Amino acid sequence: TGTIQRITVGSPTANNGLSFSPETLRAAKGDILEFHFLPKNHSVVQSSFDAPCVPLQANPGGPADAEGGVFSGFNFATQEGQADNVFRVEVTDDTKPMWLYCSQGDHCQKGMSMVVNLPEGEVERSLERYREVAKGTRTGQPSEDPEASRGGEIRVN
Repeated sequence: TGTIQRITVGSPTANNGLSFSPETLRAAKGDILEFHFLPKNHSVVQSSFDAPCVPLQANPGGPADAEGGVFSGFNFATQEGQADNVFRVEVTDDTKPMWLYCSQGDHCQKGMSMVVNLPEGEVERSLERYREVAKGTRTGQPSEDPEASRGGEIRVN
């Protein structure tokens, strides 16, 4: 079992509440990404660098191993404090970056995104560039069912 890496989804101050903290991190294979949700309603969705704000499963022509990706569902809405549950994702491949965003409204277009395991020295495919491209996209929802999660597990906080 690896290290638990805590990530806060939402913020009382940063970017009008639209942030992941940290927004970049290194995680080894076997590490657990544990997402803690702050107000009001956020999600965690996996995308690719080439298609910001679009879930991997909705990315035609994407790699076969990307089928499905990660989606927390909208299971963590809270008016104050921290949500009762967390979303946990095990890192199964630490050699490729994992691009994540919030699919609530226009949160992704407003910069609510993060990356896990961005290669050191990467300039062209940076988080800043991802966010720049995201501004001109529409947010994709990974599921017709807003509570259907995949690629991780929901646990009591």
